[in-house]
Amino acid sequence: MTAFISSGREVFSMNGRRFRGIVLIVCVILLSAACGCTELAGVTDNEAVHVTAILEVTVTDRSGDPVAGVPVDFYSAKYIGTSVRENSEFRFYRSTESNGKTSFTVGYNLRKGSGYPPVPEMVAMTATIPGGIAGNAHITYDDAEARAGGTGAAVVTRAVTLQVPYEVQQ
Repeated sequence: MTAFISSGREVFSMNGRRFRGIVLIVCVILLSAACGCTELAGVTDNEAVHVTAILEVTVTDRSGDPVAGVPVDFYSAKYIGTSVRENSEFRFYRSTESNGKTSFTVGYNLRKGSGYPPVPEMVAMTATIPGGIAGNAHITYDDAEARAGGTGAAVVTRAVTLQVPYEVQQ
């Protein structure tokens, strides 16, 4: 089967290379769609959800004004129940910017857990400023899974505000 336009040029031929190319492209698209369908079912049992965990830290003085230049010690770890997972700890140091804020970003793979009852994994984050003033936040597997929406990856932001025990002169 061959089709021509009025100029006599061949535009479609069952025997031509174009047809084989079109069939190949259609097959690739269908195969890609079939492979992608597994993502629609959501996260399967014991499949990890990758969570990008962000802790936003704000440091203020007693009157609520932002404090710049305060050193912040950030610590995070992945917990299974009450135990820290080996090689899962991160520690960073950074000072607050002119707006009294800074943030820390880490990535973890969280699983629902196994055993009976299943012990889910979670991320715990702590920000500490001089004087032992600290704030904590955590992200559970359920938080990450809900935010991922079946894609297997999520970005979860938590925020803490730490107050220095003095007022900063403006």
